[in-house]
Amino acid sequence: MNTPALVPSLEERKLAIEIEKLALARRSFYIDLLAKIALPAALAAIAWATYATNTKAVEDRMAFDVDAKTTELRQKEDEFFLKKSDSARNRESMKAAFIQTNFALISSSSEEARKQADILARAVFSPSDIQDVLLKIAQIRESAPRAAEASGAYAAPSSDTYKASGMQFVKVGKFDQALQHFETATLLNPSDAEAWNFKAYTEMRVGSPEAALKSVSTSILLRPIDVTLQHKVVLNATKILCSLGRIEDAASYLNKSVAVFASLSAIAQHDGELQQRCHFSFSRQ
Repeated sequence: MNTPALVPSLEERKLAIEIEKLALARRSFYIDLLAKIALPAALAAIAWATYATNTKAVEDRMAFDVDAKTTELRQKEDEFFLKKSDSARNRESMKAAFIQTNFALISSSSEEARKQADILARAVFSPSDIQDVLLKIAQIRESAPRAAEASGAYAAPSSDTYKASGMQFVKVGKFDQALQHFETATLLNPSDAEAWNFKAYTEMRVGSPEAALKSVSTSILLRPIDVTLQHKVVLNATKILCSLGRIEDAASYLNKSVAVFASLSAIAQHDGELQQRCHFSFSRQ
């Protein structure tokens, strides 16, 4: 005997429809949630990735431009300023080491000690160098008491001591005396780019632009890290080139420097001595 199929009642069909509507409502809710939260988050992530990529590209491009401009500046420095051979640097290092080691004898007020220093110098250095060494010794003997007096104490002198006393002479316009002190400062510390720059400036002021070019070249080749000192070296080197009549070289060097050191532009424009010596305007790159 066949059993008749059960036919859902009206209430059961309504319940099934409600359950299906509820399931559909849940799906709609999650889809809407995805649209409101997940998609914006994904878009934000894409936007951030794009921004980061573009920022990195801009930074890389800026770094490349700076490197390229720095390379151009170094090429100008190689073209306009003087390089020292390894043998010349070694000879200068020997002179500096001798003076530092025997400074007490060299600067002593005792005649016997001074004679001993001179005998040592003649024994150590070749005939081609001895006159330069003796000249440096004479300069130190003249400047040593003044440096001690300027520092306020008779302690062992340093490059900074001589730079400070040299600057005091610069302030009152006594450039010959200042030069003696800066000369000694470079002897006591041949790696002091600031001392070489001061020496170059005073050599320019006493009318020795060729010597100034050698000194400022040394300062440039020492590659000072301090930005303020870098600015001073560039401006000083530009003035020295102008003092030698190399106006076009000076303008080219300054323009290349401004391209690397953006803040240098305003400083150069307000440097009255630069304008007086060079008589040119430079472009902003």
